[in-house]
Amino acid sequence: MNSFNPIDQRCVPILGRDEEVSLVDLFTRADELPGLGGDSPTMTAALYRLALAVLHRALGPVNGDAWTQIWQARKFPVEKIVDYLERWRHRFDLFGDEPFYQCRELATAEPKSAALLVPYKSSGNNVTLFDHTTSDVRVTLTPAEAFRWLVTVHAFDLGGTKTPGVSPDKSSTAAPCARGAVFLVRGATVFESLMLNLPAYEPGRRRPMGTSTRDAPVWERPQLSAMPRKAAVPRGWTDLLTWQSRRVWLRRTQDEDGSVAIGEVVICPGDSLHKDFQLSNVDQHMAFYSDNVTPLRIDRERALWRSANALAARSGALAPRGGVPPRTFGWLLETQKAAGLKLPQLIPVTAYGLVNKQSKLITWAAEDIVLPARLLDPAETEAAAVLESALRAAEEVGSLLFEQARRLRGEFKTRIELQEEKKKDWRPVQLASYWAALTPEYDRLAHHLAGGEYEEAKRSWSRAVEVAATSALNRMLATGTTSTRNLAIRAKVASTVTFRLREALAGLKASPGATA
Repeated sequence: MNSFNPIDQRCVPILGRDEEVSLVDLFTRADELPGLGGDSPTMTAALYRLALAVLHRALGPVNGDAWTQIWQARKFPVEKIVDYLERWRHRFDLFGDEPFYQCRELATAEPKSAALLVPYKSSGNNVTLFDHTTSDVRVTLTPAEAFRWLVTVHAFDLGGTKTPGVSPDKSSTAAPCARGAVFLVRGATVFESLMLNLPAYEPGRRRPMGTSTRDAPVWERPQLSAMPRKAAVPRGWTDLLTWQSRRVWLRRTQDEDGSVAIGEVVICPGDSLHKDFQLSNVDQHMAFYSDNVTPLRIDRERALWRSANALAARSGALAPRGGVPPRTFGWLLETQKAAGLKLPQLIPVTAYGLVNKQSKLITWAAEDIVLPARLLDPAETEAAAVLESALRAAEEVGSLLFEQARRLRGEFKTRIELQEEKKKDWRPVQLASYWAALTPEYDRLAHHLAGGEYEEAKRSWSRAVEVAATSALNRMLATGTTSTRNLAIRAKVASTVTFRLREALAGLKASPGATA
């Protein structure tokens, strides 16, 4: 095989189906395909972002009217997309003279196992994750698999030590999407999902934010050299969507049956973002805390709904306590007001991201959340205020339970034992049950907020927190012996939790008031 081009060869996996489609088929059949389904959540997000980069350059849309025309047609104007892809066909070929997402200058470098391209395969410093292969098992990838992982590694690689390329520097920084969760609005089809995450794109007018007139995806620029760019700044949205965080070379071999496989790869440090560059200045799919710098991340110890207030648009006095939602949310609100897009009361969103310890991958995840459409509008201050007070009350009670669990435990552990537990980040199992009980209750809260039922939202959430906390407390008190000392400390803990629980929920009894 002298060529493998994703433009017309099957390589994009479809959610819930044993099917892969080419890029042309993806856009042609977008209205009938349910969604993208990669081998990992990170792959799914990376493939969506690649497709969005293509759409932006082929279609724009330049404004809300252009967006609405496509949305109302319920199909992409495939001719424009195909014309665009044909213009850049040579840059999409995995094995071409200017190979897709690769650096030909690395062809003579010493390659390593293709497992380096796949995070869950064991190779070198990689630990085995979700897989039972070990480093002595030869890993080979089909061209379609290599294409998908190539897109993923540029978007989500954690960084750390890599094979030095032209530069002797082995250190690489984290890829853009490895720094925070990627939030994508979910539609019923690939068409809807792509459109709902496709803001206006007009580099001449610097739209979206941070996009200059020189913005372009990597395939529209001259082939990058093996020397990575240090402290670089993206020229705009499609530059960031296709950011080359690594320099990669795929070495292909031919199996006995004549099929082509990739068994070895070269992965070297690539372009690194300038230390002063803030993703919030360009990225449309990430959310940030109130400092507008720290991205919201997937946290396996903390359900996403607990940070829902960081996804809500804020204004006035509420802004410092919230966060900066993905800019695509603001685009949806703008389009709804200007072009008549009818948003559902509850907007389904999926967050894709990594859980890691420095450059070591622990796991990856895709977490779903529903967001009341009211929270996209900074003018809906009461909805944001109720959400803020509800989440704050839940966190206060969670902290209370943790504190009292440690108090209860402290009566029967030595100081040294408690210090060792603290180092190991000990958590009471009862606290996990508290948060688990509240997880389905968040959906109820979201429904009430979506319908403007603010008093009922506060009442039902207050009841849910009280029931969950009481259940967790009872489990805590059931531990230990029935000695007089144990009974005494349990009585103190029960009294403290009961009193402070009422205090924490008192704020939900009165109207929070709107803050303009």
